[in-house]
Amino acid sequence: MIRVPVIETPRLILRGPRPADLAALTRFFRSPRSHIIGGPKGRVRSALVLLGMAAHWLRRGYGYWQIVVRATGARAGAVGLARFPGADEPELGAFLYDGHEGQGIALEAARAARAHAARAFGIDRVASFVNPANARAVAFMGRLGATFEREGRVAGHACHIYRHPQVGGSPA
Repeated sequence: MIRVPVIETPRLILRGPRPADLAALTRFFRSPRSHIIGGPKGRVRSALVLLGMAAHWLRRGYGYWQIVVRATGARAGAVGLARFPGADEPELGAFLYDGHEGQGIALEAARAARAHAARAFGIDRVASFVNPANARAVAFMGRLGATFEREGRVAGHACHIYRHPQVGGSPA
């Protein structure tokens, strides 16, 4: 049994991965936008990503939440912490499904996940590993208050490492 804490914000519910999330995740990974996180992928490889999200919670005690819009129940994307092979620390990341961009959902979800990570997991001043060519991700780091720390490599790929501000156990 996976025990994933549920985080609620005024507009969102962040909850653990479920089998029913596969359809939305597969649609995302079939879209060209998914190239920023290893796509495109078909249904089987998308299922492996979903299983990996669940396994990360089991192995590390933290992971990615599914973002659900409270008012509609729509799956909007995912946000959370992951420690990838070759990384020396967990990363805060987020991605949104088509139709959910430009509404502040990722910002609200990432702030909630970051605050929870500090309070519940003791992971404060978390990092994000960003492809420097991804202008949207770089701008998102600025909106989160993260600052460029250094160049790095994760899983053989060059990246910029952004450092998030200390939360100190209080909500962001």
